Amino acid sequence: MSTARRRCPHLDQVAFGASGIDIYVNKKYDNFLKTKIWKQTAESVFRRAGGQCERCGSAEGPFQAHHLTYRAPNRPDAPRSIPRGWLPSYKWLVCLDEDCHRLVHRLSFVEQFWETRRLYQSHMMDLSPD
Repeated sequence: MSTARRRCPHLDQVAFGASGIDIYVNKKYDNFLKTKIWKQTAESVFRRAGGQCERCGSAEGPFQAHHLTYRAPNRPDAPRSIPRGWLPSYKWLVCLDEDCHRLVHRLSFVEQFWETRRLYQSHMMDLSPD
């Protein structure tokens, strides 16, 4: 059995994070985060959150839009050139401060599952009409 690491063909480079866990960097996705459509989407998420982190409630920014999943289809107004899951409907995005965003990405796979579920459930409760 080979000990060589297999690489995903969609990833441009591999770096090591502070925790020693591989962080995969996708330059195409990184460039997408700089586009006007993503910046407008993130601003809408921040406004919907009322200037607060949707995980801890902090009003201290800066804030970042976090994808709860990349498996959701893109919203109908998304250009076809954008890969699936990068521009989902707003219900699949939450506003997190930098510390919470960093924490969520450092969780193990199982912890991420439960944290995403908790965030989604509390987020959907906030979106439901009174």
